[in-house]
Amino acid sequence: MLNFRGHWCDRIHAEGLTPNSANKDLTHLGDVLKTVNHGKVGRMGLTPEFDFCGSAKIR
Repeated sequence: MLNFRGHWCDRIHAEGLTPNSANKDLTHLGDVLKTVNHGKVGRMGLTPEFDFCGSAKIR
């Protein structure tokens, strides 16, 4: 994660981008990971440990 952050810091400075560019990229990456996780949990018949707001479910 720190390497990814460093990549975006370098890119923002080199290409004159705004921090919003990195935020959007992280949002898209998070959406992909949530989708993959949701699909795997569903196929395995498990209950998700986290909801889509990122908070832990209370059992």
